[in-house]
Amino acid sequence: MTTFKELNNACQWEDDYAPLGQLILIRDRAPSDGSLFIHHLLNSYLAKQYKKGVGLVSLNHTFLHYQTIELKLNSNLLKEGENNNFHFVDAVQGLTQSFLGEEEVMQDNTLLYASPVNVTDVKKPQCISVWKPDSDLCESLFQHIRKNADKDCLIIDHLNPLLYAGDGGVYKLMRKLHELTKKENVTVVVAIHDCAADYRSEETRTANFIEHLSDITFRVSGLPSGYSKDVHGQVEVVYKKDKNTFDPPKHVKLHFKTMDHSAKLFAIGNV
Repeated sequence: MTTFKELNNACQWEDDYAPLGQLILIRDRAPSDGSLFIHHLLNSYLAKQYKKGVGLVSLNHTFLHYQTIELKLNSNLLKEGENNNFHFVDAVQGLTQSFLGEEEVMQDNTLLYASPVNVTDVKKPQCISVWKPDSDLCESLFQHIRKNADKDCLIIDHLNPLLYAGDGGVYKLMRKLHELTKKENVTVVVAIHDCAADYRSEETRTANFIEHLSDITFRVSGLPSGYSKDVHGQVEVVYKKDKNTFDPPKHVKLHFKTMDHSAKLFAIGNV
């Protein structure tokens, strides 16, 4: 597991693992991608072996995508699922269904869980559930999460498709998730793609709202100076030390570089 001690220090986490009871926002802006931090936190919580494990709600990729990347990080989602340490909510199929209509979508398409080297005799793993939405998208997603992915850590990758669906329930969903962090000591990690070009966009206004609720925000962006072969982007960590006071948040900026099987974070100027 990659511990990213520089990131943990910026968040003031006391050990190599993210603590419970926090709302963490991963807010990225093109051309950068915040998936590096999604997989870091997923890998970290799986390694910690909390009592109820980790739930991943994907509105972005198939299960195979996450499994492939986690295998590079020495973590097997299928085995974690067999040990009841992981649950995957496939929200992509459900959201597609809401757009196209039920008759246009093959439900529980098992090929989405197949390995490229094995597309025969494929069965959906027990650790995967498919969200089937109703007219209230966000509420039905929340109820599905509570029923199927009641875990110590919940990761949602990412919220933008719910915004594009025009349901209007994302704010209510986020308030309920925020309540989980306080009442049940659950950590919730939410990713959103922010539109830096228009501060009035739905993405930016929603990201601002979630950042206001969050304990920690990772603002992921490209380099202000442009392309560099040694640095692929930067993350600004916004940490609220005590939300019960009026103390301003702490801001720490780090650079990062991604490679095939790993990534590096380092202080600005230390390549």
